[in-house]
Amino acid sequence: MRKFNPWGLLVLAVGVLLLLQAAGIETAGIWELFWKIVWPVVVILCGLCMCYSARRITLWGFGLAVLGGWWLLARLGVLPGLHWGFVLAVAVILVGLQMLFGRGREVHVDVEVGGDRDGQEQNEARESAGGADAKKGRSYTFSEDGFVRSTAICWGDERAVGGDTFRGGSLTAVMGGIDLTLLGFEQFAEDAVINVTCVMGGIELIVPRNVRVINNVTGILGGTEVKGVQSGEPNGTLRITGTCIMGGVDIKQV
Repeated sequence: MRKFNPWGLLVLAVGVLLLLQAAGIETAGIWELFWKIVWPVVVILCGLCMCYSARRITLWGFGLAVLGGWWLLARLGVLPGLHWGFVLAVAVILVGLQMLFGRGREVHVDVEVGGDRDGQEQNEARESAGGADAKKGRSYTFSEDGFVRSTAICWGDERAVGGDTFRGGSLTAVMGGIDLTLLGFEQFAEDAVINVTCVMGGIELIVPRNVRVINNVTGILGGTEVKGVQSGEPNGTLRITGTCIMGGVDIKQV
């Protein structure tokens, strides 16, 4: 089934207005109304895209949709105008809630990755990619439940995570960066999903070469790139969903 892209509605509206203008029809009032509501609609669509990509109602997606809806109704004179100090306070509260409840149980341990042929190939690949300590063992964060969660807002989070089976995660980078290495997991579940929210930031994921990567990230003035080629026996599937707005998401298979 073809995926519905709500951003096409905005492009379609602009095209119709340009066509009417070219036909000599007066569109000054329509253009004024369009530019009055377009930015609130963009905020609403960003929130809806976040929820649609995650296949659930997310905290940030719901917050953006409500903010855009209020902004739109305020511009149309239905609701009182937004006080941006109030918006900032709510945003900080949402960040605090994300930090409090967005992390799973994690224990910091040192693990040795490798030992068999597949592990040795992964270590050699990491070493060739710049990891000089790959064969000596690395410091990994052990995830007991197989999930990884990270929130980087105006700062950076760099970590290497390992465990038995990787099952999924949630990554949020707002004017910040996340550098996540997932080479410490023994295998990936077939339904493993990472949901990313990247706004004017960057996210870099390093995954094993023998994992099948499916990229379903929606880009808005941003981009997503999968580097490397899958090789060897498939050891699970990783589907990456979410929204990238004026940022970049890089997935490297090594």
